[in-house]
Amino acid sequence: MDQKAAGWGGDTSTAVNGKTEIRTNGSSTHSNGNKVKDGRLKTESGFDVKKDELVRLMVQSMKAIGCSRSAKTLEEESGILLEKQCVKSFRRGIEDGDWKKVRDLLPSMSLSKKDLDEANMLVHEEEFLELLEQGKTTEALETLRRNIAPSHPSKNRINKLSSLVIYPTSEAMRMAANWEGVKGGSRTKLLNKMQRLMDPSFVVPQFRLLTLIDQALSRQGDRVASASKDKSVIIWEVGCAPNRSPRVMFRLHGHSKPPSFLSWSSNDKLLLSSDNTSCFKVWDLETQKCLLAVPARELPDR
Repeated sequence: MDQKAAGWGGDTSTAVNGKTEIRTNGSSTHSNGNKVKDGRLKTESGFDVKKDELVRLMVQSMKAIGCSRSAKTLEEESGILLEKQCVKSFRRGIEDGDWKKVRDLLPSMSLSKKDLDEANMLVHEEEFLELLEQGKTTEALETLRRNIAPSHPSKNRINKLSSLVIYPTSEAMRMAANWEGVKGGSRTKLLNKMQRLMDPSFVVPQFRLLTLIDQALSRQGDRVASASKDKSVIIWEVGCAPNRSPRVMFRLHGHSKPPSFLSWSSNDKLLLSSDNTSCFKVWDLETQKCLLAVPARELPDR
């Protein structure tokens, strides 16, 4: 992109939504090259990436595209397994419907107290529904009475589960419960719910790389914020079409000095601007209004 043609010759800083890039007098603050130290990789923007998390992500992706032997080789050479043995046993327990085994393993799944309680309740509900599906009404009611009712946070949910015992067929029960049943994939759905409760560094969520790629691509910048020497912040509309020049959408005014730092919020709706020595401002880009202005002198010393 021809920056001069775009009218950026007087800018002191630019930021693209989805990626922040700070420049002062034409020089970038990014360090040159990536670094590897103490099992961590340093990105160009200065973020740490743990080696074990990266390897497990790569192994999962290799297996997903059918490169199992390459995935196994990577596990062997790195000494890092996609799943710990306790995680494999936990997954197998859910797939087999071995609920006692699953409950015994839950405390080792690195869950917070709140998430552990939720996970236990999900397991109890699945067990209850499966017992009903098998026609084991007495055992199902015992599970409801002993494991679900005493600690379930929703009394309405308990009443709903209790009402399922009146249905004469498994099909009618599944429809009333809005539950797929074992053959319909209820255990796979339960496993996915469990994974969402767990830290991604402990259990790699299903299709993790695709999720990360989707997030990265969906956040490709279609707007650029630039700070001008006339003390304003300029919001540009940019595009990838050939021969398409950037277009000024609007300007933000309020700084007493030319801004030297710009940064987008994670949802691209807010913009932080600073002129270093005078004031920090937070802008609402939908209303084009300043939501917050903080004099630099009021900020704590670094």
